[in-house]
Amino acid sequence: MNSSFYWKSLSWSGSGYFAPSTPADDPDLKKDPNGTFWLETQLILSQVRGGDFSRIDRLLGIYDETSSDLLRWSCVQIIGDAGTTSCFKRVAQELDDALDPDKAGKFCNAFEAWGSLSAVPALLQSYERYFGFQDIEGLPLKLSTLLEMEWGPLMERPTEDGLLVYEDRVMEWYEMLKQKFGTEKVILLHGERFGVVSLARRMLRCLGDSYFEKTMQPFYRRRFEASTGIDCSGFYKDRNFQPLTAAAILEGFLESPEAARYEEGVRYFFGHRIPE
Repeated sequence: MNSSFYWKSLSWSGSGYFAPSTPADDPDLKKDPNGTFWLETQLILSQVRGGDFSRIDRLLGIYDETSSDLLRWSCVQIIGDAGTTSCFKRVAQELDDALDPDKAGKFCNAFEAWGSLSAVPALLQSYERYFGFQDIEGLPLKLSTLLEMEWGPLMERPTEDGLLVYEDRVMEWYEMLKQKFGTEKVILLHGERFGVVSLARRMLRCLGDSYFEKTMQPFYRRRFEASTGIDCSGFYKDRNFQPLTAAAILEGFLESPEAARYEEGVRYFFGHRIPE
């Protein structure tokens, strides 16, 4: 079975960022009208893995030009993990201009991976605009993951009549955290300042099989693998989580000199600090 990027894309219970590149002469890729876009996306991913973020915005263009929904999803995943602040300003503008619930749902996923408190107003605007659409119904869970120490009231989807009350509650959390950190330009996870080391420690406490743990494990794996460039494909076997393997990889990172170079509150992609 072909396991390359074109065939497997970015699976967080599979190869993740370590799916091998698809060769340009792959017969199925050559027949695909979106083949050139797949190859360009692969190239951009290779560049950002090496610390060159100069073409990350091009993924927004590929998103609009391709007819492949899977490729759109892959572009959004990479933007979420490696997008610069200027890239996310463009995402916010496109969310504001577009009337497309599918696009809004995908871009909200990118905002969740970004983790900036500043994204909360845009997330709420999308939720209000597309309330009732399937593409956006998971947004309360994303907001809760961003803002609350553990899942709490913010993860509970409101009724249409209760939407304004829900929005007020989210904005209260937003203002509280903005005051706590002195800015909205802070990267968060579960209401605390995001850090690669703190993420690894949190993951070690989240290796069980409760609903919360099983839901968050792929997301934590994604954030950790994207930040460090450490191959975490061993976290899963046949799409089943492997806690002992995950623990060994995380403990190995925490015990290594490498861990000390990661600053709290800073985003990295494959060990490279992402430009502001």
